[in-house]
Amino acid sequence: MSHEDRAEAIIELIESTGMAYAHSSGCVVLKDGTWLQPEQWQVWVEHLKNQEREAC
Repeated sequence: MSHEDRAEAIIELIESTGMAYAHSSGCVVLKDGTWLQPEQWQVWVEHLKNQEREAC
């Protein structure tokens, strides 16, 4: 799976599941109990930054 495919899968997972909370370890837990590593969460953060830039 390419980096772009993995990023798209992470974005789709977060959009469909939703975030429950951020753990003090830097991991993020989704509403279905899935844990994302900090680097996986960073994919989402970058996605949001890109959307914000496009909206301006």
